Amino acid sequence: MVFTAHDLALVPADRNPTSHRLVAAVREAAHRRLGGKRLNRKEPLEFAFVQSGARCWLMLGGVTRQMFATLGLDMWTGFWRYDCAEKVRLRDMKFCETHMTTFLEKRKTDKYRYGQLVEVARAAEGQPLCPVEVSQRWVDTQIARGVQPDEPLFQQNDGRRFQRDPSADCLPGKRLDYPQLRRYLFRMLGEASGLDPDALRQLYGTQSLRSGGATAVAAADQVTDFEFNQYGGWSSSAAAATYKATNLNRRLAVSRSIHAPCSAE
Repeated sequence: MVFTAHDLALVPADRNPTSHRLVAAVREAAHRRLGGKRLNRKEPLEFAFVQSGARCWLMLGGVTRQMFATLGLDMWTGFWRYDCAEKVRLRDMKFCETHMTTFLEKRKTDKYRYGQLVEVARAAEGQPLCPVEVSQRWVDTQIARGVQPDEPLFQQNDGRRFQRDPSADCLPGKRLDYPQLRRYLFRMLGEASGLDPDALRQLYGTQSLRSGGATAVAAADQVTDFEFNQYGGWSSSAAAATYKATNLNRRLAVSRSIHAPCSAE
């Protein structure tokens, strides 16, 4: 509450009393003394896994399957949270020869509500399942369905109608809700992999798409921290670090770098 009050008053972060080292030390000591609930962080999803799920549902056909296949790819490549996906309108997504842009009206770190443009490049020729092409087909589908520019691009699904006929148009036009996104996303991944969707939900969450994209970009090590944080909508490198995970080979490389000087002596 103290931090929020000063933040709303536009007090610079370095002058906020909660940023003082004494306050931070007391808070850390309290956490150690009292303990706390361990954060149940979900594993990041690999793009190949998301691609296989999207490809499976696109091949099976149906408006609902097409929508969730598109959502999975867009959330991974655009580092979207659920609150980004549910607010995207038809007019917010634009396409050009090299990439697509999506205007996100509100992001968690966008405290002045300026919005942000997220650009996703088209896949190179020969690469499977380009997210931009899949998104473009989904926009075309929504236009053909009569969706208006100000209406949600991703919509709630009528679960009962989908159960009766998965290939039917089961989108009533309401805004997408979180439980449904989570349920259908892991149903898609489960059908593609043969794994139990409930087991997948224990291991992964919708944030696994965002952290999966972040982990892949961090592993490639081809962009600066500033570019990375700006693209993902993170306010700092410390905030972004919680979404990055290193693989075993990268972790072993740390210990190998320790052994190397010793063996040279």
